[in-house]
Amino acid sequence: MHYVTHNTPPKDIKISISNSIIFGLLVSAFFWALAAALNNSNANTIAATVSAVIDVYLLYHLIKVGMFCVSLLKTGSLFLSLSLSFGWLISIIIHFFTLDYSIDYTLQLISINAGQYAFGVLYASIFALSLGCLSISPILSRMEMRVALSIKSLRLTPTYIPVIFLIILSLLDLFLISSGIIGQRKFGISGQNVGEVEFYIPFLEMALGSQIALNSLALSRFNFKTELLSIKSLAIAVSLILTLFIYFSKGRTGLIFFAVMHFVWITFISGRLPRFKTLIIITAIGVPIYYNAMLASNMARNMRYDTRTGTEVSGLNVAIGSATALKDTNVRAQQARRTALNLSTRPLLAASLSASMQKANHDWKYLNGQYLVNSLIWTIPRALFPNKVDVENAEVLMASNGIVTGYSDVADSLYFAGYVDFGWFGLIIYPIIIYTIAFFILFMCEILGPAFSLVTLSSAIYAFTFGMGEASVTGWLVMPRNMFLLFLIFPFGTFLFSHFSGRRGGKIRPRYGRRHVASPPR
Repeated sequence: MHYVTHNTPPKDIKISISNSIIFGLLVSAFFWALAAALNNSNANTIAATVSAVIDVYLLYHLIKVGMFCVSLLKTGSLFLSLSLSFGWLISIIIHFFTLDYSIDYTLQLISINAGQYAFGVLYASIFALSLGCLSISPILSRMEMRVALSIKSLRLTPTYIPVIFLIILSLLDLFLISSGIIGQRKFGISGQNVGEVEFYIPFLEMALGSQIALNSLALSRFNFKTELLSIKSLAIAVSLILTLFIYFSKGRTGLIFFAVMHFVWITFISGRLPRFKTLIIITAIGVPIYYNAMLASNMARNMRYDTRTGTEVSGLNVAIGSATALKDTNVRAQQARRTALNLSTRPLLAASLSASMQKANHDWKYLNGQYLVNSLIWTIPRALFPNKVDVENAEVLMASNGIVTGYSDVADSLYFAGYVDFGWFGLIIYPIIIYTIAFFILFMCEILGPAFSLVTLSSAIYAFTFGMGEASVTGWLVMPRNMFLLFLIFPFGTFLFSHFSGRRGGKIRPRYGRRHVASPPR
């Protein structure tokens, strides 16, 4: 495939990518089926390696043609497959180099073997294949292309526009951090009952998600030769540092998301991939930093609460405390061991599903949609339904029906919920739900133009990437609800953006001269 990202990819390239994704997911599913039949951890490793190579290759080409951020189902199907494969490979590496026992022993602790785990991954792989098949929908593909072109028009935005928004968001970040609202792995808001959050929390999540895209937009329009020592560069640097801290507070996955999405958005908006040499330098610098940040993040999980009062500690104090503690050599060694133990099992995302599949029709019955219905009830705002009953949901619901035990840390994923609710029919029903969500998001983006698309997709992309393996059903249903609320209030913001950036209805309005402006004013 030889093409560039500056323009919309031709139709034959779009068809080629779609066919490649479906074929690649079929190959991955075949290897996992073979591994399940062989019932051998080495066979699982081969299946995971083949699948990971295929997924990375296809994701790279989605980025290359500039469709990663808008082709939600294609991206989601590949990321689901990749998260399962990478999870097994990470666990294998940790066991081989750090621990004194094999991964087969770890699987025995959760009452499954290598073949049974591979069978669970096979179910999730077919789930990903279902998403891949739905992604070739002609109406969805046309919407993706129009939204992609709309966002790419932001390349003509003067750099001072995103910088102004970054300054505003950075001030918001500083307030959230200094007030202690930014906690470790969640917003540190106390005093709510179960299922209650402050009304502004969803909008804060959207603002923090869109800050990554705005960082990327500002960087893609930034002239490093002439603007390096300027207010713009200071504003961008401060925004990057604050965003990095906030995503550090979200945990290990947040750190990876921060790095990956800056790379993706810069590539998408600028229309070009960075040089290979640049990627090598960034990787060489970033890996050691990430390793130490991972140790600090793992330690911070146990520092979230004040042991004397039981109250949450602000994210800033947790970060300072964990960084200070890691200066001690003994503490670093202990933390490295704890992190290794955690990573030996935590990436095995299909473990709960695999264990449940062994008990299906023996110790429990399928929920026949109860999981989905209860999750829908949780999404109803309490302001509209003050007497809403806190129905059982997620891990609690599964535990009460005997599906899982020791449910404090279950990967509450869509494919798991699909199996729990409808068995093998979940491979059809739940992917259709995800398709509907993707369609709704793209439909809203088409109506309200590039600024709304940037905010919306930058908020939704987490669910369709890192959230494919672990995001809960409730989280997936809350996302379109919150975006609909944003849809109702966003026209005012779009009017302001259009006024300052010289846009009307998503098109560039020349501000200097009537025919053509060679380059927009900075």
